[in-house]
Amino acid sequence: MGERHRPVIAQFGLPEADAQGFRMFKDRLYVDLPDGVLQIGVDPQTGRYRAKKPSERIPSGPELVFDPVSKFWVPSTLKRASGQAEAATNKSTREPDTGRSDDEFELASESMPIAHFTERELVGMRREEHYSADTNTLGSYDRVNNGKYPFRDRFGRPVRIRKLEREVVLESGERYTSEQIKPYIKFQGYEQVARLYEEKLQWRRFTEADVKVPGEAALIGQSMVVANRRIASGELIGVYGGTLRPGRFLQPNELTFAMSVSDNTLKASVAIPGMHLAGDNIISRINTCFIYDAAGKPIAQARDGYNLQVVGFTVEADLLMGDKPNRNKYSLNAFFATQDIAAGTELRWDYNYSDEAMKLLFP
Repeated sequence: MGERHRPVIAQFGLPEADAQGFRMFKDRLYVDLPDGVLQIGVDPQTGRYRAKKPSERIPSGPELVFDPVSKFWVPSTLKRASGQAEAATNKSTREPDTGRSDDEFELASESMPIAHFTERELVGMRREEHYSADTNTLGSYDRVNNGKYPFRDRFGRPVRIRKLEREVVLESGERYTSEQIKPYIKFQGYEQVARLYEEKLQWRRFTEADVKVPGEAALIGQSMVVANRRIASGELIGVYGGTLRPGRFLQPNELTFAMSVSDNTLKASVAIPGMHLAGDNIISRINTCFIYDAAGKPIAQARDGYNLQVVGFTVEADLLMGDKPNRNKYSLNAFFATQDIAAGTELRWDYNYSDEAMKLLFP
């Protein structure tokens, strides 16, 4: 390892390592080596992990990878020399699903690049932060939230899902199973889960070129989400993630990203009772389609123009009351493509706003 990046036996109380092998302490990342504990950082050029001195801004030590068998981090050269599979790094890779036809992957060159996660972002995914509506406003977005658990309480603690409905049958007769959902609700999945979103989706600012009807000029400068690669019909793109909020506490400025999770009515929330999710992940930034009046004010939900279907799966999850888990039923809202979607295409879903809701939101 070398003198400059020698492992040390920690003399302070480090938390337990998470599923990715990280220990977070005072916004720094530490890992277990066979002979001690070492601070690491992300190489901004490669996105890989390197040993890091406390005084360094950019890590300069050897490249390290996590061995899921031993639960230790080892030099990547040793990992490769041993003949084992390359361990997961902070560099995105794609492996085609062999169950799909080859033509679905011919458009890979259309995919947009995925930026490496920085050390700040990796730490942020693991940090439990108190909820604040002030940072969750129109036009705001933080990719860190894709790596956080989809259900969180107001203290930022995961509301861990313990039971997941296997199949949902819509009124149309369409059947959806929860198999595709499981990787997106992996506990302590962090950057692994965040990568699932970014491999398929890209957030960007809405521009004049994105306007479909004149009234949408009001969206310029706000959020939009496009396919980062071709998405097949029936494919899951993710679940609505954010902070659980009782309806009686929702403020008007929170309604933009609030969605009901009390049942399977599958509509965005507008001053209705029950439990809601104040969304903050990339799914919550997907737009809808409205009908506008001559002045450009939204007056009704459009009947078409959507390429996503929202399906509510009943789950049982543990909401902490103090230190004791209180199990409740919620609707985990999953988003599936209803058609083949080309890379670069904007995603839209039906918010299912009633006439009353439209008048409240757009007086």
